[in-house]
Amino acid sequence: MRAAERFFNLLKRAGIRRRKYKTREEARHAVFDYIEFFCNPQRKHIRNAVLSPFDFEQQQKLKLQVVYKSWFNSAYIIFQNSLDHLLSRTASIAT
Repeated sequence: MRAAERFFNLLKRAGIRRRKYKTREEARHAVFDYIEFFCNPQRKHIRNAVLSPFDFEQQQKLKLQVVYKSWFNSAYIIFQNSLDHLLSRTASIAT
């Protein structure tokens, strides 16, 4: 099944097509609201490890925080070791 067919199938199941609209604009708003407020942020996607886009983004942010925290800790340790080495050399030269 193609992406467009899947999308229209979802619209049918959501009840968008069964409802009568007075104007085209009202129908457009209903489709827009369905896409923006349900399909995009809430519907689970196979490509996102069966998570909603919102949950997937939160998971990615947590992973990045762990990576940044790990990188920062490593950089801090390297900096401390370099500083300690430099200070010990400076102290030995001064004496």
